[in-house]
Amino acid sequence: YTTQHPMHLTSIPPFDLRNAINLEDAFGNNLGITEVPEIDAPKATDIRHIFMNCVNVESGAYAQYLRFSGQAKPPAQYDKAFLNCGSDTESGRAELQQIPASWGGTAE
Repeated sequence: YTTQHPMHLTSIPPFDLRNAINLEDAFGNNLGITEVPEIDAPKATDIRHIFMNCVNVESGAYAQYLRFSGQAKPPAQYDKAFLNCGSDTESGRAELQQIPASWGGTAE
């Protein structure tokens, strides 16, 4: 991966985020990533916009939504976490249809 600018990442490195509290905008607006990796962040309370506008994502958004929402203590702030995540790919749009609108998906 490159560290020049987050817009140029082609994948998200395996960061240790187990103690992260605020992940707001952590990976948002990244046009290079095509997969949302499994992120283990059980203490995260704010994930607003974490993958917003990552339009080229093909997979992983729904699995990550399930992981965040299924935590013992889900994040309190998650507005637009997945808004437009994968919207430019067929498989990404299919995943968005499974994520609730309150999280940035298109499911009702």
